[in-house]
Amino acid sequence: MVKNYVEVIVDEVIMDLVSNEEKTFFACTCEFCMDNIKAMALNRLKPFYVTCKVGEVFGNFQSKEVQNRVDVLAEIVRAKEIVAKNPHHDDSNYPTK
Repeated sequence: MVKNYVEVIVDEVIMDLVSNEEKTFFACTCEFCMDNIKAMALNRLKPFYVTCKVGEVFGNFQSKEVQNRVDVLAEIVRAKEIVAKNPHHDDSNYPTK
């Protein structure tokens, strides 16, 4: 199992923002826009790959550090602003699940 633990942190922060913040934080919460925000944030964050439970525990510990959370939040906010200005949620090339 190889996992980018930063992706887990990004998912957690996005879910916190969707559930705890004003509903208007994200201009659109469709799957395509949210995936774009996540991808843009992940592309600017340094990955942290784990391959076992020990690595996952260490990654979980790292995710609790305030600076790491702030870095993730900053990239999500940056990506959110870009996606809000350039939404492509009506893109017919995006596969539906």
